[in-house]
Amino acid sequence: MYDIWIYATTKMIAETPIMLFISALTNVMIYWSVGYNNDITEWLEFYAFIFMVMQAGTAMGYAVSSGFTVQGTATSIAPMVNIPLSILGGYMISLKGIF
Repeated sequence: MYDIWIYATTKMIAETPIMLFISALTNVMIYWSVGYNNDITEWLEFYAFIFMVMQAGTAMGYAVSSGFTVQGTATSIAPMVNIPLSILGGYMISLKGIF
């Protein structure tokens, strides 16, 4: 009955409060244990970053799962999508290569 983009967009909007809470919980657990400063603006920037990464991961999961009808197929295809993105996304670059 719906186009897939309408369903995905409304689902992402409906899950935003849950994602805000989960990203805040993740931020509280990670931020000070990593050793960042006690500055509210840095904490909010880190929170925004964690929230956006969580939203992007959720959206990518929805995109992969919407392309297949069998759960096992989507589960086996997801690493084939994630691994090239991780390799080419800058995680594997040394610090000397950035500067």
